[in-house]
Amino acid sequence: MTTDWAGETLGLSTRTRHRLALSFTILALFFLVTFVIVNYASVEPTVIEESD
Repeated sequence: MTTDWAGETLGLSTRTRHRLALSFTILALFFLVTFVIVNYASVEPTVIEESD
């Protein structure tokens, strides 16, 4: 697994690997939620006008 390879290469303990994986997961979710909020806020409501 890539996490094991990177951990061995960088000399990280198993506990540190788990903490980093959890931290990056939380960071990715934060960016996803922020992206959705910004995109939702930037969409202007569409006004449909009817002609007589």
